[in-house]
Amino acid sequence: MNTSARLAKANFFCTHGVCLISLFLTCASSVSAEPKSLSPEKREAIEKAVSSFMSANSVPGIGVAVVLEGQPVWSAGFGMADLEDFAPVTSSTLFRLGSISKPITATAILQLWERGKLDLDAPVQKYCPAFPQKEWPITARELLAHLGGIRHYHPDGKGDIPEDSARHFASMEESLHIFAVDPLVAKPGTKFNYSTYGYTLVGCVLEGAASQNTWTMYATMFSGRPAWTIPRPMIFSRSFDIARAGITKTNPVWSAMPASWTPATKSPAAA
Repeated sequence: MNTSARLAKANFFCTHGVCLISLFLTCASSVSAEPKSLSPEKREAIEKAVSSFMSANSVPGIGVAVVLEGQPVWSAGFGMADLEDFAPVTSSTLFRLGSISKPITATAILQLWERGKLDLDAPVQKYCPAFPQKEWPITARELLAHLGGIRHYHPDGKGDIPEDSARHFASMEESLHIFAVDPLVAKPGTKFNYSTYGYTLVGCVLEGAASQNTWTMYATMFSGRPAWTIPRPMIFSRSFDIARAGITKTNPVWSAMPASWTPATKSPAAA
């Protein structure tokens, strides 16, 4: 397997699994390795499981963390974050979040529902008026279960923005433009159709119901801290971009993302 293929597979894996570990490490106020809280036998079992998984799936690098009773007790990196520059994965390596954002968004939606701030069965336009009316009404409940009739990516890529999975949109409403005028693939509630764009619409519903942008809401809801005290993460398409830039959670660059940040170049724009 060539380098490009291996990096692509690493990016795929990060999107579908490892990033949950990265999320735990990022959201925790402090992460410190405490081997004494994790028995040597359990640690050895974890390391063997990781090694077996990496070998079986040709995964270049993995970040692992163990959380017990809400507290991180051990974390480590395995393999490489950048095969070209031989940068190893560490417990501070950042991975692409990808579709892990879906259960996070679903949790936030249900927390708003519990607080009486959101009606799961109301038409989405109640909270997201920017989304056009369709032949049938669509509800947040249906979107959460991938039953909203919203399409997923085009199989041939035509009509989607090539870099839409790494592009930063100025607002939630702007991100709707990719799919908002497209016809529904089925009547809402009648057919399961996995849809990333359906969850984009859920995000718009979330912002409308909370009267906050998603970053502010996630930051305060899941950390219990004011949003302004939490550094905004930079946007990278792959973990090796971060390794190449020398950025970690303790690096000063991590603490202040400039307004001129341009994801397309994967580096702060020149002032």
